[in-house]
Amino acid sequence: MMFHLRISALFLAILLANASSNAQQAAAESFVDSLNDSHLCKLSINVDSLSHKSTLNILVKEPGPQGSPIQGATVLLRRDKDKMFGRVSDLDGKCTFSATEAAYVIRVQLTGYKSLETDKIFIQKGNAYTLELCLAFN
Repeated sequence: MMFHLRISALFLAILLANASSNAQQAAAESFVDSLNDSHLCKLSINVDSLSHKSTLNILVKEPGPQGSPIQGATVLLRRDKDKMFGRVSDLDGKCTFSATEAAYVIRVQLTGYKSLETDKIFIQKGNAYTLELCLAFN
């Protein structure tokens, strides 16, 4: 019986090592994909129900945990087919929009980088939104 338990424990250790290795490989592949594709890195919301307008703070940066800010990216905020607002990211990769409550699509583009277009993001009045958008190299 003791021999059987040792073999089972060894078998379990091998299974766990393989599972851990597979999880690490999947995480590494996901990280590589995030470096190759432009994507929404982070979204945070600060609720302030007293205001009638919303603030949308955008940071455009290179992918990765220590991604550098990207200056000069064109950031377009589209509400409807005919309502569009534009800004250019500053030296720190930032730009700010004052927005009314609606659903928006955000498009970011800059020569040398892969363009990014988000799904619709619903902005509620009075909230401050911060989005980090990562642009991958072309």
